[in-house]
Amino acid sequence: MEVGYVGIIGVACVLNLISGGLKAKSLGYIPQCVVLDYCGCKSHWHTDGITTDINIKRLLYTIGVNN
Repeated sequence: MEVGYVGIIGVACVLNLISGGLKAKSLGYIPQCVVLDYCGCKSHWHTDGITTDINIKRLLYTIGVNN
């Protein structure tokens, strides 16, 4: 695979971004990350789980779209 043809943007809580980013790097990718506005998954943050949200402006900025 040639450099520059594949991009990875991870959107998740900090804990998942760290592990996923390290995995992507071990596979030869250079991931970009967008952290959720707040975390609420049952696995790490909240006993019942709550709906989380993404900062769309940050995602668009990361992919190079200026609004």
